[in-house]
Amino acid sequence: MPLPLSRARVIAGAVALVVLGACASQTTPTASAPAPVAVAPPTPLWLTCPDPSDGPSVVANSINEAYRAWTSNPSTQLPPSCVFSALARLATGITDSTNSRGLALVAELRRRAAEPKDLLAAEVMLLGRGRRFAEVSRAYERLIAIDSQPSSDVLRVAMAAARQRGDTASLVRILARAVTRPDANPMMRTEYNVVRQASQLWGAINEGRGLVRQNPRYIAAYPSLVGNFGTLGLADSVIATSRRALAAGVARTAILPLVETLVNAMLRHAALYGSTYGWDPVIATAGRVDSAFSAPSTKFLTAALIVYAAEARSTEIGAMLGTSATDAAPEQRATACRRIPVVSASLDLAERRLRDGGDQYSGAGQVRAGLSAAREKLGSLGAICSRAGA
Repeated sequence: MPLPLSRARVIAGAVALVVLGACASQTTPTASAPAPVAVAPPTPLWLTCPDPSDGPSVVANSINEAYRAWTSNPSTQLPPSCVFSALARLATGITDSTNSRGLALVAELRRRAAEPKDLLAAEVMLLGRGRRFAEVSRAYERLIAIDSQPSSDVLRVAMAAARQRGDTASLVRILARAVTRPDANPMMRTEYNVVRQASQLWGAINEGRGLVRQNPRYIAAYPSLVGNFGTLGLADSVIATSRRALAAGVARTAILPLVETLVNAMLRHAALYGSTYGWDPVIATAGRVDSAFSAPSTKFLTAALIVYAAEARSTEIGAMLGTSATDAAPEQRATACRRIPVVSASLDLAERRLRDGGDQYSGAGQVRAGLSAAREKLGSLGAICSRAGA
């Protein structure tokens, strides 16, 4: 039976290809195998700028991998400044060892004569996180030599470092630069005025002390002492002087209004320096102030500081957990989840202080709102822990 025309053409074409192939094999020499093409190794992660959406773990891995490569080969190309800037912007979720490795890499970059302003700004932030305050001040001085308007975050770290070191002259210079910025807040301006007047305040304190030493019952000197100590934010001096004043016969009604100068100073210092010097000591101090005076202002102070601390600690827990049950390593997740009840209990204490009279103080509404937001955030973090079985 004859084949259909289309199928016959296909078979004929196939036969023709076989014949041509056979002829070609007889007349054409065999081609040599192509030379292998070298494949360039992938660019290390640490040599590229992190994406804004990258979490702490991605940035930390870049730093840690770069550090390992550099310690293995000192001529290794180091990360660009943007990697260190990303590390500095992370408020939480970075271990002390990663922070130290970042600083070691920054020091090596500076040794190689690379010192752009964004690298110096990152170094100030990383040194502050490491509580290396003397080095913060030196790095800040190098920065402002090439950048007269560093970011407000850098300014805050430099301010806190100068305060921690008791370097009033440096603090005045930093605040003088800060208060000229459009984003300067009223607390920063108040702090500038107080620090500029610190020598006069201490002069008045020393004069008042002299009068009290001569006559412990010279009650007119005590209110001035309490007010000046309060303006400087020296809580223990306020407490001790107030007790002496009351024992000498000063009316409590003459002392309590002056305690508000201390409350204002402690709230101001918490806002300006709190993230650098830690929350536990200042909350404990507020508790001593409240025990000594037990006024609406002191109860508000304790509640406000606890809420500030809870916000920071919740952010840190969130950075450790990530956004899902599988983002964090089991040990890290377990550590983060154990912190949630502790922060929740501190919020219970803040709530009690507001109920005990702190609600009567101006600003209590903001603290209430902050307390509610902190509880909501802790609830979300607790849900992540529950899904992970932690």
